[in-house]
Amino acid sequence: MKSTSKVLALLVFVILNLSGSGALADQEASANEIFVKSALLMKRYGTLPIDDPAQYQVRLDILLDVRAALEQIVIDYPGSSLAVELVSEGKAKNLIEADIEEEILALRDDMECAASIALCALSSARRTAESIGNARSRSRALSKVAEAQAGIGDIAGALRTVENIEDASYRASALSRVAEALALTGDIASALKLVESIEDAADRAVALARVTEVHALSGDITSALHTAQGIEDSAQRASALSRVAEAQAKSGDTAAALKTAASIEDASYSAYAFARVAMVRAGSGDIDGALETATSIQSAFVRAPALARVAEAQALQGNVTGALKTAASIEDPSHRAYAYAEVAKAQAGSGDVDGARATFSAARSSAESIEPALLRAPVLSRVAEALATSGDVAGALNTARSIDDALPRAYALSRVAAAQAVSGDVPGALNTAESISNALHRASALSLVAEAQAGSGDALGAQVTFSAALKAAKSIEYAPDRASALVLVAKVAAKLK
Repeated sequence: MKSTSKVLALLVFVILNLSGSGALADQEASANEIFVKSALLMKRYGTLPIDDPAQYQVRLDILLDVRAALEQIVIDYPGSSLAVELVSEGKAKNLIEADIEEEILALRDDMECAASIALCALSSARRTAESIGNARSRSRALSKVAEAQAGIGDIAGALRTVENIEDASYRASALSRVAEALALTGDIASALKLVESIEDAADRAVALARVTEVHALSGDITSALHTAQGIEDSAQRASALSRVAEAQAKSGDTAAALKTAASIEDASYSAYAFARVAMVRAGSGDIDGALETATSIQSAFVRAPALARVAEAQALQGNVTGALKTAASIEDPSHRAYAYAEVAKAQAGSGDVDGARATFSAARSSAESIEPALLRAPVLSRVAEALATSGDVAGALNTARSIDDALPRAYALSRVAAAQAVSGDVPGALNTAESISNALHRASALSLVAEAQAGSGDALGAQVTFSAALKAAKSIEYAPDRASALVLVAKVAAKLK
């Protein structure tokens, strides 16, 4: 409790007037009695488990009683030495062995988290973001918070957060994501209206392209196509049209999808559109059509992800020979590694352990051929995740730990932990997650493990693991990273509503 100079002056006046009389002694005795009771309450408080949600209200009641008692000492017995100590932040405060106000705030935060990890994490993320000194970094963090709020359906909260974003580009980015979230709810009109509020034309075009994509994937392809064709910015128009082509392919209208892809003037975006159509065709089982579309793409780099998807589809259909042939034809080593990893997963799933081992070896060899190491790391992460999914946890950990740089290695381990959890090995997943030294990736891993626990029906275990993830996120000293980690935990937790 803080004191003003007026309170101190009044206290000195009271003490001077009470001294020399029995009144001061009576005040000392009464204050001491209340203080001893408070100390005993705090002793009991210290024996209660801090991580048990069932004890949160009991602990809060004790803290509120103690706070009221300390305030009573100051108000009712201002002539006591204890009152002087309390208002002047003296040693009496230390006898309680806790900062009551901080404890109450922390406990209320815990209670909010017990009710909703997602809302609790987002609340903490926003407070953290607002505390960042650098305006641009603060804007970036708040943009992430707004995006997450919109993603869990809190459009009003997201828009309030957007109002506090100072940097115009990050504000536009956040508005774009909120508009996308609105479109996902089916409210295309409100989404388009929000897009129009974005001042910068280029940023507005990006947002419009995102809304158009959602519009197309929702099934209203004709309207989406009309909107896409009306986008003035050529790059964003091309981006939107490529998404419309993908939506057309998903709806089964391959001819229209190919026509839309061919209509895109920008050659790069047109190629990407054809790649998207090829991947959709592969996913739907039209292997021959997917191969035909993929091999028609001139750019080897753009062709690579389409062929990787084809290889995966072939393997899932049991055509391992064809899948390996397709994977081997991919020139880009990153996507060749991805393709081999997916084929190996299919082999392991069908019981072909030796074949899977050989194909995983090919995947790792492709990944290790990539230079520089910074580009190699995410590919090795993907291979490690595939190994863990296939049940080869030792191989997965070995691959992840072979990554030189600490941050990419931590990310790879988080993906291995997630795969372990999904496969049912929750104890192993928790061990892997807790071994990650980087708190941001440890929080990520723990969140994904909690998601898997919840998915398997272990709600209590998920709650405990989410709490550990939140604790890891809050332990990060660098505020921008702490905000990012809290947003990440919130996004995963929100899936479980």
